[in-house]
Amino acid sequence: MSPSLGIIMLAAAILAPQVVANAAPDGSEAVRAGPGFAQCVYAERKADVVGALNASTAELAKHYRNALRAASSCGSSPNASDDILRGMFAEAALRDVPAAAGLGPLAPEPDYRRGWFAATGRDASVDEMAVCMAARHPIGIRRMLGTSPESAEELAIVTALNGVIVPCLPQGAAVKATGQAFRAALAEAFYHRAASPVLAEK
Repeated sequence: MSPSLGIIMLAAAILAPQVVANAAPDGSEAVRAGPGFAQCVYAERKADVVGALNASTAELAKHYRNALRAASSCGSSPNASDDILRGMFAEAALRDVPAAAGLGPLAPEPDYRRGWFAATGRDASVDEMAVCMAARHPIGIRRMLGTSPESAEELAIVTALNGVIVPCLPQGAAVKATGQAFRAALAEAFYHRAASPVLAEK
């Protein structure tokens, strides 16, 4: 059995910041069915997926979420949390964003908070970290998104990224996210940088 990406514990302590990856069971229903569902829904309802990703309020995000989860022609909605499904939609949408292939690192910014955080359902610290990573380490994210979820290849890339995550965490933040949630946050931030630069920068 291939190693799986499990619980990612991200901590930015003042004296001893650390990032730890632990193993967790793989083969979840969301990992198996989620990407295919997201790709199908994106192919059939592209405007709604883009609308969901570009939503800037929780209310608007909920409207799109309910509509997209009810896309019956694509089968049953996977048993994935909303934030993880958003990441899957972002990965599907990135296939239509040519700019994503050429993104390079940007200089550090003083503030990585964005207005679209209100729509994701994630802790703002996770989204802030992801935006920073998408700005400063886009090549690593692109490589990660080219792997299968919870594969040995994904785990190897995330392990390599661990060394650069801590500087992207808000000072004093302690963030915990499953491997799927971590990938989803990075995927969505990467999507916003590639496809919606105005939204990504505000």
